[in-house]
Amino acid sequence: MVLTRTVGDFPQRIAQHVFGHLLARSLDVKEALRQMEERAWRRWTPGTIAGQNLLIVGLGAIGREVASVGRAFGMRVKGIRREPCGDAERARGIHDSGDIDELLPWAEVVVNL
Repeated sequence: MVLTRTVGDFPQRIAQHVFGHLLARSLDVKEALRQMEERAWRRWTPGTIAGQNLLIVGLGAIGREVASVGRAFGMRVKGIRREPCGDAERARGIHDSGDIDELLPWAEVVVNL
């Protein structure tokens, strides 16, 4: 057995994994698959992640990629990092860990990296 690791594209792969789960849940893929197995079709309205508030705890390479994909899906994105932040960074949605209690009630989706 050969074991390898990825270099360079890992943030993109993890972001895709995160959004695969978010989309499957929002679109209720489980219900669609269940209905296909039953050969039934009952109307339902799947949800959307567009317009939801996404809080990313950890703004390293992976967190920044998750933020980028979230914005592309029309989510409102804020992030928390370890280092202190100034007013200009807060205006861009970047916060330090001291703000987590304030941001958690705002978030509809939290990704902790």
